[in-house]
Amino acid sequence: LFILFLLNPVFAEEGYYSLSYNMNSIVASIELNGIMQTEPSNEEFKSGVATDLNLWIMPGENTLKIKLLKPYKKGKNPSEPKIKVYIRFGQAGQTSDEGKEIVSFIAPEVEGDNITFPFEKEIKFTPAIIPPSELWTKA
Repeated sequence: LFILFLLNPVFAEEGYYSLSYNMNSIVASIELNGIMQTEPSNEEFKSGVATDLNLWIMPGENTLKIKLLKPYKKGKNPSEPKIKVYIRFGQAGQTSDEGKEIVSFIAPEVEGDNITFPFEKEIKFTPAIIPPSELWTKA
């Protein structure tokens, strides 16, 4: 276990922050503290998980920015645009879905509602546990 910590510091004793997202028929981007986590894509469906957010988490207030740029409209029957974004805090051995939810964003909030494009949402949060890093003290 100690060797795992040396090789992969995102799984420190304190845990790790992860970002997961699902985008359906939507062109969108996600930033954390001004760092692009996923760029706009011309794919009908896009999903992913990043377990290396510890580097980008800073002491104090953090900002998750989600930009909904436009609906994806290719093909004969495009589905309604939807997006789900989560930041979670997990422990070593947990999957990103098992961690404690810190931030969530779902659009549309109510099934059947429409998203007005373009749309930008900033979510501010202050993490209880700050990963060890000198990045923000030297930035």
